[in-house]
This record gives sequence, C-alpha cells and structure tokens, in this order.
Amino acid sequence: MSETVVQRATELLEMIEGKWTTQAIGVAAELGIPDHLARGIDRTALLAASIGCDADALERLLRALVSLGLCRQRLDRSFELTEVGELLRDDEGASLRSWAIWSARYHWPTWGKLIDSVRSGESARVLAGGANGYGHLERDRVAAGVFNRGLGGLTHIVGLELARRHDFSAAHCVMDVGGGQGQLLAAILERHRHLRGIVFDRPHAIETARRIERCESMAGDFFESIPRQADVFVMKSILHNWDDAACIAILGQCRRAMDSGAALLLVERVLPEAMTGAPDERPLARSDLNMLVGFSGRERTLPAFDALLAKSGLAVRACQPLALGFSLVEAR
Repeated sequence: MSETVVQRATELLEMIEGKWTTQAIGVAAELGIPDHLARGIDRTALLAASIGCDADALERLLRALVSLGLCRQRLDRSFELTEVGELLRDDEGASLRSWAIWSARYHWPTWGKLIDSVRSGESARVLAGGANGYGHLERDRVAAGVFNRGLGGLTHIVGLELARRHDFSAAHCVMDVGGGQGQLLAAILERHRHLRGIVFDRPHAIETARRIERCESMAGDFFESIPRQADVFVMKSILHNWDDAACIAILGQCRRAMDSGAALLLVERVLPEAMTGAPDERPLARSDLNMLVGFSGRERTLPAFDALLAKSGLAVRACQPLALGFSLVEAR
C-alpha cells in the first residue's frame, strides 16, 4: 500500500471519527472543567474530587483536551487552559460552553437520524411525529435554557462584528426580530450609544433580554405580526430554520412593519452557488445539514435570498462577511 493511500485513509478516518471531539468537548463543558482549571484546580486528583469523577477517566479526558489544543499539560503534570479553551468557560460574553453542551447532549440524537432526513427531506422531529420550530423548547425549560445560552454565545461574537461593520449612524431604533436573549442587540447598543433597541421573540426566549440598557422586550410571534416601532430590523439565523413558504410569510410581516426608508439586516450563512471544497465551506455545509435534520430548514445562496425578498417587496442592497461563517445581507 502506497504512502499516498495511507495518508488519504488517515485524513478520511479523522473525519469519520469526528464524533469524539463533539463528545469530549461537550462533556468537559458540562462538567465545568474549564472553569475549575481557571480557578487553579489544575491537578487531576483534586479536580476529580471537585467535580465528582473517576480520577483515571478524567485524566484520559484531559489528555484528549490537550490533543485538541484546549488545554496544556505542564511538566509537573498539572493542566491549564489555552486561549481557545477559555471560550468554554461559563461567561456571559463570548462563551461557547452551552453550545458545546447542546451539541453533545441535546442535539446528539437528532444527528443519528440524518439518513432518514436525507431520504425523506423532513426533520427528525417531524419524522418522530412532532413539528418544526421551537415549540418543543417551550415544553422543556432546561433544554430551552441550554439552547438559548448556547445560541447567545455564538450570537454575541457575531453581534460584535455586525456592530463594527454596519453603519448605524442614521438609525434611531433597532428591532431584533427573533432576538432571543438579546446578545446581538446588546453588542449593537454598546457600540452605538445613540440607539435604542427592541427584542421581539417568544416569551421563553426573552426573559434575560430585559436587563439590557436602552432595550425593551416584546413578546410575540413573527408569523402573526411584527411591531412597527423601528427603522432597522435585524433577523439572525431565522430564515434558515424554515422552508421558502414560511420565509416568505415572515418577510411579509417584516415588510408590513417597515416604513419607507427602513432597512432589514439578515444575518445568515450564505452558501456559494457551487462548492469548491475550500475549508471555509465546511461550516456552511455542516449548518445546512444541521438545518435539514433539525428543522427541515436550509442555508441559501445569495440569489435564493434575493428571490425570497423580492416576493415580499424587498431587494438585496449589499452582502458582506461577518464572523463564524455568517454574512450580513442588507435589504431595503
């Protein structure tokens, strides 16, 4: 067997066995290992006693985290976080801890149904007799809390980029439609002090948004109506949850809420019209399959967004990259 074949097999095996990274990171996050290490509880025996784990098994997990670049092992065999590992601490800002827990515990069974979703075109939840959307989270407050915190951590990072890149100088009020806990809007309001904001979402999602300065929380359903109280409307990771018909309905409600001159900012992952195999396409492909199996949703190309917007009397004016594979699509 040639060295080339061995190398190809090694690369493919790394992709096939990718499950171990999701679980190792998710378990470390759920056990609170990053926070304990940050507080100086850095030796295996002491850490095991603190979090209630078997010391030998914990040592093996810690070595795995070192191999992933999330921890370092010192010469005295103690452990410390790397800068990447710091993002797994339980902070309110740019923390990915809850997203790691959501992926490893709550969303893990869903991915096991991917073959059924590919065959049918339906999400795992629909195939199990449920419905798309977030109604299931309203029935499970623990899962809803993990999901909302996880999505909030991602959103905080993207929000900082949106606040830096987009010109809000002429705006007065920004409404985050489906804005959850308000992390995106909080980043915008922090950088642009002249603005006031509104977070509009389902009741279970907006509970913590009330703490944001110069921000009002409003409960509602964007399929029914959107308040006419802003001159900039932002929607992050909303349209990718839904099929085209639902997206047109949401955009129609948004258009009805917009006065002349108002702007709609879509923060979504934008697929290229043809995949090339470039590394930066992997997050887009991963998210597209995630939406298929989780929500019967999809990621879209820019022409596809333009077609949806046109059916609601809107048009794409600009598109620019943000962070974590997201792009800003501005419509008027």
